[in-house]
Amino acid sequence: HRGLACLPQAHHDRDREFAERPLQDPGGGPRFHAVESAVPVEFFVSLAEIERARSVLRSFLDPTPLLYNPWLSENLKCEIYLKLENMQPIGSFKIRGATYRISKLSSLQRRKGVVAASAGNHAQGVAWGARYFGTEATIVMPETAPLTKIQQTRALGAHVVLDGNNYDEANFTAQK
Repeated sequence: HRGLACLPQAHHDRDREFAERPLQDPGGGPRFHAVESAVPVEFFVSLAEIERARSVLRSFLDPTPLLYNPWLSENLKCEIYLKLENMQPIGSFKIRGATYRISKLSSLQRRKGVVAASAGNHAQGVAWGARYFGTEATIVMPETAPLTKIQQTRALGAHVVLDGNNYDEANFTAQK
């Protein structure tokens, strides 16, 4: 089944332990098949970097809960868990990448603040991470961004600049 990481059937009452397992199939083999990618190598993240991020983030973000889904598991003939990203403080996985990046900034860089372009969830992730680390955040959002995303980003303490009709135009402004 393309796009799904299917594991052999096992006990269904181990949702929390499943989230803490290393990135390997319980049978010892690789969990995903290798595929060719058009993404340049410099954009790939190493397992070591993922483990460093996990180590940093676990001190202030709870692991995302996994919920076993019996219907999907039965129909796809493998164990399927849904990752409940809506349980994160901003309701999205974007909090982890943005917050980890801010955690890696030097004291001088944090004093200067951060600037990002986003139309929604990444904006909130940057705003949350900046607030956590005491860094000012300016988020450039397109004028067409959903009002709730704008309000939530502001509520997290970020300065929101509305510019452009789409992400590309907002990003152009943020790069200045």
